[in-house]
Amino acid sequence: MSNYFSMLKKEIYEFIKMHKILIVPISFIFLMISHPIGMKLLPKIIKNGLPKDTVIHIPIPSAAEVLSTVFGKFESLGIIILILVSMGTIAGEREKGVAAMVLTKPINRITYFISKWTAYSLLTILSFIIGMIATTFYTANLFDKNQIDLSNVTLAIALYIPIILLVISISLFFSSFIKSSILSGFLSFVAYLIIMNTPQFLFTKHDSIFPSDLVTNANDLIIGKSIIFITPLIVVILLNLLFVILGGYLLNKQEI
Repeated sequence: MSNYFSMLKKEIYEFIKMHKILIVPISFIFLMISHPIGMKLLPKIIKNGLPKDTVIHIPIPSAAEVLSTVFGKFESLGIIILILVSMGTIAGEREKGVAAMVLTKPINRITYFISKWTAYSLLTILSFIIGMIATTFYTANLFDKNQIDLSNVTLAIALYIPIILLVISISLFFSSFIKSSILSGFLSFVAYLIIMNTPQFLFTKHDSIFPSDLVTNANDLIIGKSIIFITPLIVVILLNLLFVILGGYLLNKQEI
């Protein structure tokens, strides 16, 4: 256990040294607050692009509706940011020989893998929460803040966290046995897209059981809809466990 905490401290020190502890939260903040700002300016942009005599009515979305679409925006660029940040954590250290140097000490590979997963999970969760707080603040000020139920927003954030942890789990899984950081990142992104999108096309009739349904539930919760989230939440947690276990197992079988 002492080795685990020592490795965890090492990872956090690396975050500080490489400025990831600042880069990731700031990236999330700019990415996520750009959405409510864009939604606020959109009617003006559309009107400015039309002839002067054109009469068009553009309904203003509620604050809750704007906030509920932030997760969907995060599903594109936010996921890419996470993969770029984490894809080289093991593969990069193997390429540079850092992993071999670390693992010559009395630290087993499972501890090495789990400590990295924990560190990146903490960084991701903290950054995402900071980004959502900033986005909620901006949305409340740009639109009607009385339309936002903070308890629903908090629960929605909690529901979405297992999804972003899944990105970390997939990224570290591929990084555990692929030495190229770029290839590891590419495969991580493809695998995430397959997991999130393929089941919807293969099974058109389902009762909210796939990982993508957890994102939908988080969105619906913000606007006050009733949701059934237990099954997709369990599926995402099991996928996280699967990738972590397989990643640790494959790393343990690799020649460093």
